[in-house]
Amino acid sequence: MADQACRDSLNRLMDGRGNLDHPGLALARYLETQQDNNEGVRRLHERIVESQASDAYRKAFERWKGLAEKRGSIVFSVSLKGPLAIGLGNESVTEVGLTTHFTYGMPVIPGSAIKGLCRRGALLLKAQGKLLQEQFDALFGKPDSASLFTFWDAWYDPTSVNGKPFHRDVITVHHPDYYSRRGKADKDGKDKGWPTDFDDPNPVPFLVVKPKAQFLFAVDAPDEKWGEFVKELLRWSLANVGAGGKTNAGYGWFDRGSTQQGAESNVTTANAASRPSLAAGEELWPKAIVRRNPGSGALTAINRQTQERAVADSGSSQKLFNQLPESAREALKRKHDITADVTVSRMGNMVRIKAIHPRT
Repeated sequence: MADQACRDSLNRLMDGRGNLDHPGLALARYLETQQDNNEGVRRLHERIVESQASDAYRKAFERWKGLAEKRGSIVFSVSLKGPLAIGLGNESVTEVGLTTHFTYGMPVIPGSAIKGLCRRGALLLKAQGKLLQEQFDALFGKPDSASLFTFWDAWYDPTSVNGKPFHRDVITVHHPDYYSRRGKADKDGKDKGWPTDFDDPNPVPFLVVKPKAQFLFAVDAPDEKWGEFVKELLRWSLANVGAGGKTNAGYGWFDRGSTQQGAESNVTTANAASRPSLAAGEELWPKAIVRRNPGSGALTAINRQTQERAVADSGSSQKLFNQLPESAREALKRKHDITADVTVSRMGNMVRIKAIHPRT
């Protein structure tokens, strides 16, 4: 009974000549005929390609955009430069899938994929000396601290490409016999199926997101400066690394669009003067009290609001002390407290001093 109810629901989904409300469900579960799979796949793809974003999805998209903006997320749209193939290994009746929104059936790029893409781009820039380790740790976390950022799913913008994001593409296997029988030998011990110019190509159709389609990206950042930083890094990664599969063949690349000129340099420098001073797992104690032990030279910081203490070991204390202005060093030598903005990090119950910025 349950199977029949599912079939009836899918049949109603495909009935008539109207719009297909949930293309993702049709791609995952529906084929009109089992006798001729190629014909069934072709008809299914045609229906999906002609389907427009539903009114329900358009309203949901606007709600999501408004919520992200109200929450203070970094929100921006980017257009595809070429087709996007993401989720090719997803379950599908056509054996080649595509990632779509579970509820509305429109294309979506998972937040985990966006974070992975951003990490690939960050690794490339870090290897070139264009990204600091503290910035990388803040973006993706460390074993003892979480990332400072949240990467949300990117939604397809239904106002782009006339609300029809799907496109039919094809992969052609030129030597199917070779790939299906590779490594197998006949009764004489000779391999069969070596590729030749006489093989019959086997085209495999699949669905992608068409070029020029726009996606709305949303990232939560700890402050505005970090927000601009991750926005430029993500834009650079989308334009230079690509999302999804088949990126070496030109799939998944995004247009720089309104990205500022020199985005790579913006990511690299992240402004020496205004670059966020906090890495992952760090916090700032404003107007903290800083003291120095006259015997060991160890530094201690006291949070004025919570009276919590942070310390630095002897080696770190000496380094931090040497970095202070001369006036601050002299004050500490005379056993006077100084007021400073102190950056600290937590590891379990231990709070360590990472940087001291004396107040004038």
